Amino acid sequence: MKKLSVFLAILLAFIILICGVACSNARQILTFSAFNTTIRIEAHDKSISSSTEKELTRIFSLFDQQFSVTDENSFISSINDSGVDNLPLSPAATEILPLAKEYYEFSDKKFNPAVAPLVKLWQFDNFSSVVSFVPPTNEQINETLKKVDFDAILIDGNRIVKTQEDVKINLGGLAKGYAVDKALQIMLDGGHVSGYINVGNSSMALLSVNSLNVSHPRKTGESIITVDAKNLTNVTLSTSGDYERYFEYDGKRYSHIIDPRTGYPIETGIASATVIGGTGAFSDALTTALCICKHNPNDFANSELVSLIKKIALTYPESQIYVVYEKDGIKQVITNKKQGENFTLQDTEYQVKNV
Repeated sequence: MKKLSVFLAILLAFIILICGVACSNARQILTFSAFNTTIRIEAHDKSISSSTEKELTRIFSLFDQQFSVTDENSFISSINDSGVDNLPLSPAATEILPLAKEYYEFSDKKFNPAVAPLVKLWQFDNFSSVVSFVPPTNEQINETLKKVDFDAILIDGNRIVKTQEDVKINLGGLAKGYAVDKALQIMLDGGHVSGYINVGNSSMALLSVNSLNVSHPRKTGESIITVDAKNLTNVTLSTSGDYERYFEYDGKRYSHIIDPRTGYPIETGIASATVIGGTGAFSDALTTALCICKHNPNDFANSELVSLIKKIALTYPESQIYVVYEKDGIKQVITNKKQGENFTLQDTEYQVKNV
């Protein structure tokens, strides 16, 4: 039995409240499709020039085409369809793959692009068209886990070396975040100082806004915190959560985020993870990794989640990390920032825990 979130199409990972300089009469909205979602770009200071618009659509189209797992002509398909092989890197892959390797190691392999066979096994690769969902068997999961080895993908100069035939990778999320980074620079080069870039309501770039509401993962249409965004200019942000895409079977929810270590959808209690700052590629990869982390509220100091939050904050000292945890009656917002100074808690059922 399958249950789709009826709010999926309208769930906003971030609700932007724009005021001050953002309320200029000059406003232009640009929308188009890429990465199987809607790209919405708003300029609030002046109209987007035709040359800027052309470059924005080009960059998203390029990275979408290069890393589409459904396009048989894409670069990623050429890798996935090959056996043990040594293939030239495309120009876009030359930029993306080293980042994938870097974030794979940074996250202690929680961000694992080779999880693609498990995503397919659980039918999340074809989510919107699944009519009847039945979880795979333990035997199927254990067999598929043998294919989840990103170490079998090597970079040798300007070539990619695949050492295991049945390994397949998906870099779509990372490519999406990287495209956001590129788009932000294009907007800045076009002379824009106010507005935002929204990719599927999960990856964003802010040129200038005054406040930022982070959506509540358990209460549709409500915010769990409000971030003071007055000093957030030219930053990227991303969110991941167990509420975005899921199936239900026999009363149990199966999230689209799959732990590459176990082969099963996460049951960590982490409802959502938001990273503001760093790069779009980094935040896209690390929000997924944060959701996969184990967390024991009764052993906070030794929590896998807390360790990764600290590592991210050390790498990007200006970053803001907000993780919503809810399990066994414990409700927490775990963050590296200060309540009342950097953000306001909107749902007082949750306890703020600082790392």
